[in-house]
Amino acid sequence: MRVREEAGHFVVERAEPAPRKINLDGIWGAIPGLKPLSPEDRVFEERELDWDGKLLKRD
Repeated sequence: MRVREEAGHFVVERAEPAPRKINLDGIWGAIPGLKPLSPEDRVFEERELDWDGKLLKRD
């Protein structure tokens, strides 16, 4: 709560909540050897996707 004096009277106001943040203490540094991917590792071969399920083996 926030209390302030205005014109000889005390005014009580609700305080704004602190912004919520994610606590990374348990995550930060969990994989110390992890490094970003190099541009060569990001290259992949395109493949045809079976959106209709025609290539699924069904009985």
